Amino acid sequence: MKKYIITYHFRSNSRDYSPFYEAIKTNFPENKHIIESAWIVNSDKTAKEISQLLIPHLHFENYDCDTLFVAEIDRTNVEGMIAKSLWPFITDKKEGDGKEDKEKMG
Repeated sequence: MKKYIITYHFRSNSRDYSPFYEAIKTNFPENKHIIESAWIVNSDKTAKEISQLLIPHLHFENYDCDTLFVAEIDRTNVEGMIAKSLWPFITDKKEGDGKEDKEKMG
C-alpha cells in the first residue's frame, strides 16, 4: 500500500463538512488526522482516484472554492514537527528504530 497526504482548505464557514471527513474515514480506514487540515492515509488507489472520491464533498461556487491537494508520500524523506505517536504510521517504522523523536508543537 502507498501513503498519501490529503490536504484541503474549506472556504465556507456555514457548510457541513462532516461528509468529507466520513469519506476519508470510510474509504481509508488506515488514516491519521495529523494536523487541522491534513490527513495521512494508506491506499492502493492513485492520487487522482482519491481526489475523485473526495471532490463531491467539497464546495464550488463562483470564485470562493474549497481546495484539495493529494500526493503520494516518500516515507524515506519526511520531516516535520508533529506528535511523536504519528511517526510510526507515516514512516512504517516502529517507535525507537532510528527516527528522531518529534514532539507536538504548542
